[in-house]
Amino acid sequence: MSGFRFDRGSLRRDYIRAGIGLFLAAGGFLLADSGSIGQYVFGPIALIFVAFLAHTAIRGGTYYDLTVDGIRRSNALGPYTRTKGMAWRDLRRVSLRYFSTKRDRSNGWLQLTLVGSGTRFSLDSTLDGFDAVIAATAAAIRDNG
Repeated sequence: MSGFRFDRGSLRRDYIRAGIGLFLAAGGFLLADSGSIGQYVFGPIALIFVAFLAHTAIRGGTYYDLTVDGIRRSNALGPYTRTKGMAWRDLRRVSLRYFSTKRDRSNGWLQLTLVGSGTRFSLDSTLDGFDAVIAATAAAIRDNG
């Protein structure tokens, strides 16, 4: 059994991006006159950065367990822990996509989507141990035919 978390460096960069974006958008919202177009522009932008910050916090609290029988995801935020699992034998659909950050496609990340038994996992290559998850998924595909 192996356990994996998302890369701390990647999470740190996302926290910085969310913080800077929220600071600028909230600042623009607070400095704009009440009811002005500035508040209608900066308000939704600030909410988007709040959502991005929350998403990053959830990723930071996510832990994946990889076993011979399946994969399990645990989200721990404060006193609440949610766990969801999928057995490899229940795997029905797999998708592996590449997202480029440059026009020449020289830099980017992979996203693996696993679907089975009413459960869907979407993992990206910033997960420590992503290669092990890919190998286990390939073995499950081979075993399931």
